[in-house]
Amino acid sequence: MPETIRYATTVTSIGPLVADFIAQGMLIIFGEGAPPELHDLCALHTPDVKDGGVQPGDRLLLDDQQFTILSVGDVANANLTALGHVSFKANGAT
Repeated sequence: MPETIRYATTVTSIGPLVADFIAQGMLIIFGEGAPPELHDLCALHTPDVKDGGVQPGDRLLLDDQQFTILSVGDVANANLTALGHVSFKANGAT
């Protein structure tokens, strides 16, 4: 059975503070229309597929790394589809 890709994107730029956030277990992404004051702390991207949000159990693929989504906040999918914004936290919390 083929996998369904509900959201796919291409990163277009990475702010200079992104590495600091990743070192703390967090990655913040925003669509390219994000306000300039957010550009330093996030990865900007353009969505290729926006057919749905994310849910616990989904897989997140970043280059050759794979992560399982354990929890999704109440407004995460609305922000993802409207703004291209989501904060990924690698802390194991559900």
